[in-house]
Formats: sequence, C-alpha cells, structure tokens
Amino acid sequence: MSGLTRTHAAYPVKVIQFGEGNFLRAFIDWMIQKMNQHANFQGSVMMIQPLERGMGEVINRQDGLYTLILRGVQNGKIREEIEVIESVRGCVNACSEWSKAVESMCIPTVEFVFSNTTEAGIEYKEEAYTPGVAQKTYPAKLTSLLLERFRRGLPGVTIIPCELIDKNGATLRKCMTDYARLWNLPLDFSRYLEKECRYYNSLVDRIVEGYPRDEAAEF
Repeated sequence: MSGLTRTHAAYPVKVIQFGEGNFLRAFIDWMIQKMNQHANFQGSVMMIQPLERGMGEVINRQDGLYTLILRGVQNGKIREEIEVIESVRGCVNACSEWSKAVESMCIPTVEFVFSNTTEAGIEYKEEAYTPGVAQKTYPAKLTSLLLERFRRGLPGVTIIPCELIDKNGATLRKCMTDYARLWNLPLDFSRYLEKECRYYNSLVDRIVEGYPRDEAAEF
C-alpha cells in the first residue's frame, strides 16, 4: 500500500478520463484538485485505461492517490511543491472491464471527458460495432460509451482531448460521427453527438518527467 490517505470523502465523479499516464495525472488531475480546492468544483475523476496493459492496477491499489512534485521558477525564485493528489476515484480497464466502463460513463454527474491516448490515438479505422466489449480505437470506444449514455436519457458531455494533433477536438468529433454513420446508429444519436456534446480543440503544455526513483525514499 502507498500509506497515503484522503483528507476528505471522495467527490462525485464529474470527469471521465481516457488515459492514466504521468501526463494527465500531473496536468488534468492536478487542475481538478485545484478546482476542488479553490473553485468549489467538488468533482472527482474516473480513469479509463484504454489499452490492455497500463497503470490501472497500481492506481487502484493506492485508492487513486499519488504524490505530485512541482518544480520550477516563479517570480524569479526556484520553487518546489509536494502535494498528494486526491481527485482520482479509480481506474477501469476498458479491455477487461467494459461493463464497468459503461457504468462509469453513465454516472449521471459526469460532465467532462478528457483524453491523452498518444498522437495516434485519435484515428478512424473501420470496425464493426461490438456491443458488450471494447471497440478498438479510442474514438470508437467513446462513441460506443456515449451511445449507452444516450440510451439512458443522460445529457451530453464536454469533450476536451489532449492528444498533440492539429484540431484534436474537431478530428475526434469527425471520427465519432463517422462511426455513428458506419454503424447505422439512430439519427437521434448522431444529433446527440453533434448538438448535445461539445468538443474543444486544445494545446496542452506541461513538462512531466518520469518517476524520480533516486529520490523516492524521501517521499
């Protein structure tokens, strides 16, 4: 076990996050924590591990808790901040726990979807719709999950991809509407994707180094 403990009860899940790597944990999840601390956001993050292998088991073993070390220069002075991030509720493996991924996306309080599935993650490849199991590409997975949310009468979400490609939000939206068309899904669902869900292009910027093994004992 990590030896880390929460300072408060976990907030309701408001964010679904595709990707559990260092970048999102040091960037988006840190921002959610700051919003909880200073902006009354009162929401937590449920991660979805998009690939079969990843950090999900370790994250769950630590109850979603981990230590973030921020180092840099502010107002001409070198600063270091060490903080336990408490915004993550847990992580679901999309490949082996698809039903849990569906239930996570269908949590009524969910408002946002973030992702970082590498630069090659946002792509369209023809594949059959496979209800009950994970699709192959990230856009296909997200389309399938939002279909379940649509079927339960839940509102659309705000989608902010962090993959480093040009017009990442617009590209993801096109991939998803193409899958809806390929799978002959109801026109009402296509309108749901286009009208009730919001997509934003983003350019993210934070240098995230790897695990500081030579300093780990200090933390």
